[in-house]
Amino acid sequence: MSFAKGGNESISTEEKDGVTYYRYMAPLFVEQPCLACHADQGYRLGEVRGGISVRFNIEQARQALFLNKLLLGLLFTLTLASFLGIVYRLVITLQKRLDIAEEHIKKMATTDELTQLNNRRFLLTRLREEVDRATRYRRSLSCIFFDLDHFKQVNDTYGHEAGDTVLKTISATAQEQCRQTDILARYGGEEFIMLLPETDLEQAKAIAERLRQAIESQTSITHEHQILVTASLGVTCYSPETTTQPALAAFIHQADNAMFGAKKAGRNRVVVAT
Repeated sequence: MSFAKGGNESISTEEKDGVTYYRYMAPLFVEQPCLACHADQGYRLGEVRGGISVRFNIEQARQALFLNKLLLGLLFTLTLASFLGIVYRLVITLQKRLDIAEEHIKKMATTDELTQLNNRRFLLTRLREEVDRATRYRRSLSCIFFDLDHFKQVNDTYGHEAGDTVLKTISATAQEQCRQTDILARYGGEEFIMLLPETDLEQAKAIAERLRQAIESQTSITHEHQILVTASLGVTCYSPETTTQPALAAFIHQADNAMFGAKKAGRNRVVVAT
């Protein structure tokens, strides 16, 4: 026999003792295979000979479906949270790398590659800021321009690699002489500039003399050679109380001229701009 189809079937739910049951009922029709055994009982093709009724508790099925939905929801939430966490960590990591790269680029743009001092571009930017600040607050600003003596002879005698070592050694020595607010930069070649905010001429001259002595006593060691060099230093000062604000190029030029005066006077000395 076979189950009835379509409208002959009956599907319903019913409540009993607080429990929901699912009931399925359908008639059973006589088909051709049935007649082989039941023809002598008067069965005819297509007659309804009985039925089927199924009833079962669907609360467990509902609970199982609910638990499945809950588990799927939790799994989805955990998966989404994990995904967002991974994305967040990637974004943070990428941002840190971008910040590091940006900082590195900024440093490259303002740092002399050989000596790791500030470069000329950075110096000119800070000089403009310091001159404006000195004018605004009526405070002195001094500048030391120094150049290594006979540096070409170092390169010619020991080679450019030795010359680079000397430049790095002297740069480190000069950096040690800087105060926290001073600004030291490689201006070009073997020329250096030190800006001294809130420093008058006498103070700047004393700092320049200490720097000269430090350079004179410093030994640069390269391969099997110990190289001694000296420096000529020029000092100038801008005092808003006594002078008008100078042009940036003129301010540097004053210190540069004083440095050349030190060269002409025999080198390894400090000369103050007049």
